[in-house]
Amino acid sequence: LDQTSVLLLDVAMPRMNGPALQQELARRGRKIPIVFITAQSDVAIHRQLLEGGAVGVLLKPFTESALLDAVTAALL
Repeated sequence: LDQTSVLLLDVAMPRMNGPALQQELARRGRKIPIVFITAQSDVAIHRQLLEGGAVGVLLKPFTESALLDAVTAALL
């Protein structure tokens, strides 16, 4: 994780979901930009992720261009 520039996380993952990993990284003081991908279109969930420190949320399916834009923004 020390050399990680950006994380792409799905909201729904086995064992530990994306938001739980986001919280754990914050608890450990890790400031890694996170872009979430999700099939959930609920704006409240997107807002919660962004308020938790995510730099972007992409709704599936998304374009290559949208992914590139999100990663580029996360790296700035």
